[in-house]
This record gives sequence, structure tokens and C-alpha cells, in this order.
Amino acid sequence: MTSALRNIGKESIFFVTFQTNVALTAQADAGGAIYIDFPTGTTSSAIFATDLGTSKSTGDEIPCKNAPIATAPAMTALPLKAGKQLKCFLIESKYTEGTVRQPASIKIVNFDTLATDVRYRIAIAQIKNPAAAVTDCMIGIRLYENAVQKHYDQFHFFVDA
Repeated sequence: MTSALRNIGKESIFFVTFQTNVALTAQADAGGAIYIDFPTGTTSSAIFATDLGTSKSTGDEIPCKNAPIATAPAMTALPLKAGKQLKCFLIESKYTEGTVRQPASIKIVNFDTLATDVRYRIAIAQIKNPAAAVTDCMIGIRLYENAVQKHYDQFHFFVDA
């Protein structure tokens, strides 16, 4: 996970690169998705905004696109379902568990079968970096096939002061 801009409070494009160790068959309309989880912090120490700084609500579309790179190490585009475009949607952080807030998420849909040992790369736009410097936080990625979680991983992320 990288951000085009690492300055605090600035809107950026996030590049998500991942490789799965389990093949995901073509997603059915009922539940196949990729979720990118952005930590929103605690009730006393925020990280990302609960709406990721988008001023949008749960279910609103967030700009995203495939962002393959042909040069080594090669990263490929997500294969798309026939006649579909890659779509991303915001899921706002709405509740807390104790003092820890639920992460805000981006839901990615309309992809086709994902192979093992292939590096995929997508870009997600209009997300604001945290309003304060972050020395290290974990951004999660969850891959679902027909509403069943098949893969989970985390990435380190930091924002310059």
C-alpha cells in the first residue's frame, strides 16, 4: 500500500498491491468482493477520518481503476467480469468497540477469477491522508468469494509530518 502524497491531511491516490495465496473463482453477484480497511483510530486519537475524508456516505462510489505496471516487478490489472467496470464503494466507520473505532473500508467489486502468485495493483482516489503524522498503522485487505472470507493481510503505512 502506497500513497501518491504522504503529506498530512492531503487528498491522495492510494495504490494497493496484493498477491493472494489462494485462487478466488469468479465472484458471484452475491458476496464476492475485496475490502481495504483503513484504521480510524481510537475515540481519543484519530487516524483516518471515518469517511476517509471524502465527505461521502456508505454506498457512495469512490473513484478507482486498475493500475498495472509492466516493468519488474510486474503488477497486473484485476481481471474484470464480462461487460463490467471495476467499482469501489465507501463503507464508513460507524461504531466503536470499547475505545477502538471500526475501520472505514473501500469495497471493490466486478472482478473475475483471481489466480494465485499474481501481483495485482489498483488505484483508489480521493482519500485524505490522516490529519496528523502517523509513524505506523496497519491497513488491512480482505478477499471474499461468495460472501466467504478467503484471504486476509495487512500493510504498514505512515504519513509524513
